[in-house]
Amino acid sequence: MEFANPDIRRAYRSAGFRVICHGERGSRWDGKGRDFLPGQLAALRRHRRVASNRLGSALFYGASVGCEVAVYGDPMQFEDERPEYGGTARRMRLWPELHGEQVDPEAAREATRQELGFEYQATPEELRRMFGWKRARCA
Repeated sequence: MEFANPDIRRAYRSAGFRVICHGERGSRWDGKGRDFLPGQLAALRRHRRVASNRLGSALFYGASVGCEVAVYGDPMQFEDERPEYGGTARRMRLWPELHGEQVDPEAAREATRQELGFEYQATPEELRRMFGWKRARCA
């Protein structure tokens, strides 16, 4: 959404940042964004560090592929942020170990394992059984 706003892109570029977009995230209802996560993964794998002024999924995904992560600076605030989500205060309360210019890598890995549910990942065989998929045959 921010990428669609040329003023936001201009502000980051004028500060010396390279601005990229992984595509629209979409939702489960509109079918958009099928390439968002693969695009984000490719971008993350080209970097050693992911930093932001607001904790979000990109930091967890970055930590999951071995990037250093950090959340610091003036916290980004949204004008119409829904209060039931708890805002910055909630994220800082739930994940204090991810806030600061330098974050303990092991603490980041553990928070990521919990947040992304690594212990609940299904194997390819389990996925085939759950969804009734057949194993592809090579020609």
